Amino acid sequence: MKNYLKYTIIFTLILSSVSCKKDFLERTPGVALNEEQIFADPAQAAKFADNAYNYVINK
Repeated sequence: MKNYLKYTIIFTLILSSVSCKKDFLERTPGVALNEEQIFADPAQAAKFADNAYNYVINK
């Protein structure tokens, strides 16, 4: 039983030290476009307009 407890504690300590990242919540977005870039290309403008409908509340 002591052996099992010892291995469990060691495994937990190793797992907790390896799995923690300090920058987990501080990620930058992969794509950042401004208005000039979006509306300069007609295909991008159409995608932007189509995506806007995802946020319309359906009643």
